Amino acid sequence: MTMSEVAISPSVVSVPHPFLGLSPEFILEAVLHKARQLVGRFQDRHEGILVHSLAVDVAAATTAAACTAPMVASLDQAIVQNANGTSTMWRSVRASMSLMTASPLAYIKTPQFKWLFLVYSSTYLAANATDSVSAR
Repeated sequence: MTMSEVAISPSVVSVPHPFLGLSPEFILEAVLHKARQLVGRFQDRHEGILVHSLAVDVAAATTAAACTAPMVASLDQAIVQNANGTSTMWRSVRASMSLMTASPLAYIKTPQFKWLFLVYSSTYLAANATDSVSAR
């Protein structure tokens, strides 16, 4: 059934309706025009704010992951090495910390740091972005 085939029977509608007597195409075009106006106003007012907020969320997630991932990676590696018996916990933490301070780029390239950075940054980003989008 197309919009031109839709007919409103006066016997079905007992209350006078402002759209009675108007073509369905005209009503649809009027509704779409009003929706475009509202969306345009919303985008003009909130799009810049949302983009800025999401950029701040990315920066916050990256910063939080960069601060937490090295320590957690060192402790995680120390726990695993202690459980394997290959090293004591404190010796492993000391070795990780010395690698981190002596050669930060080499430490950043290690798989344990990369994985933890990915997990923490994506978790923080998902939480912050969801909060930012739902607040708008």
